[in-house]
Amino acid sequence: MRSPGAPAPTAIVPPLRVGAADVWTIALDVGEAERVALAELLAPEERARAARLRLERARRRFVASHAALRQILAAYLGVAPQAVAIEVDRQGKPRLSRSRHPRGPRFNLSHSGEVALVAVSLHEVGVDVEATERARDADALVRRYFAPAENEAYFALPQAARPAAFLAAWTAKEAYLKGCGDGLARDLASFTVSMPPDAPARLLAVTGRRGHESRWRLARLAVRPGYVGTLAIAAPVAVVRERPWRAAVR
Repeated sequence: MRSPGAPAPTAIVPPLRVGAADVWTIALDVGEAERVALAELLAPEERARAARLRLERARRRFVASHAALRQILAAYLGVAPQAVAIEVDRQGKPRLSRSRHPRGPRFNLSHSGEVALVAVSLHEVGVDVEATERARDADALVRRYFAPAENEAYFALPQAARPAAFLAAWTAKEAYLKGCGDGLARDLASFTVSMPPDAPARLLAVTGRRGHESRWRLARLAVRPGYVGTLAIAAPVAVVRERPWRAAVR
């Protein structure tokens, strides 16, 4: 067993290429001993954030997901997880420190339930994962947050098809917002994405962002049963490599 601070073997991380993204699926159901060891990989401010979470389940998931993020980035950078320097830009998007890792890749983290996704690329990326139970209030959420064209497309679908369509569109919207760094600053109704879950994911129109429809690519992710995920990448083409990662002390 390697110590928690040892970098992951570089053999498990393929070289990053232009127009591609690696998406790592992380299981967050770690045991208490693993959680304690993984917490040692985090920066002091990350451990403080975890300690402020009231529910034990939330603390465990936070530690496992952020420790895995550090392990994954460490493997690409060739350093120990504790040496990965993460900062937040003016829009609030986490990124590698430009002074410490000037040639480091872009990344994004999302988690839901017992699963987290980490996307890594040479391009700006955003990723979102949702548990399928998130679709319980789909009709109301679409009416409240989605664009008129999305509402029309959604409510034209058979009732049985709507939960999957909602999750596909919701994760696409969240991934795009996270990718371009807008987060909560942009109205979900100010842009539209393709709705049918069995059709390719596409960014159809963006108000006030000329060229984003051709610049950004969306890709649906396999994740695992019970979850839906989407990747957004600012690249002319998108080759997505999905791989598993276990957030554990090795």
